[in-house]
Order: sequence, then C-alpha cells, then structure tokens
Amino acid sequence: MSREPRWSSLAHMSSAEVGKVMANEQTIATEGRRFGPRLIAVAAAVVAIVLFVVQNTDPVPVKFLFFEFRFPLFLLLLITMALTVILGLGVTWFMRRRGSA
Repeated sequence: MSREPRWSSLAHMSSAEVGKVMANEQTIATEGRRFGPRLIAVAAAVVAIVLFVVQNTDPVPVKFLFFEFRFPLFLLLLITMALTVILGLGVTWFMRRRGSA
C-alpha cells in the first residue's frame, strides 16, 4: 500500500482538513528517519561532556570563607554552570511575574 497522499480525494476537504492530512503524511514520511537533527545534537553534546569530564579530573582547591575543599575541576565547573542556569531561570521567572502584576 502506498503512503503517498491521495490528492484527488483532498479536493472536497476544507483547507484545515487538508493541512491535517498533509501533517499526517509528513509524520509518516519522517518516521523512518533514524538520525534526525535532535539526535545528532544530543549525541554531540554527550560526546563533548564526556571529553570535558575525562580531561578535567584533577582536584583543585576551593576556598570559601573559613573552609577549604578539594573538588575535581569538572565537578566544580558543572556545579557552577548548573547554579548559573538555575539562577538565570529564577530571575527570568521573577521578572516576568513582576512585570505581569
């Protein structure tokens, strides 16, 4: 059975119905694709993170107030990045909430 759309049967449909049929055909056409852009981007990010971790395993001293710790560099940087993202999202949320009040 062919997966090609039956264009002659689309003539009696409204434009919204035709759009739905075409979207369904697009979905069917892309189901066989295994390596889409999202998968490639995720794979590249995973490879980059693994390389980052492997290359930055040396422990570094961290001084905060009266305390001194030793952490692997990759862990310190990942924690810093995560806290930055969380802080940025929190500030954005607060500003949007404050602006809409």
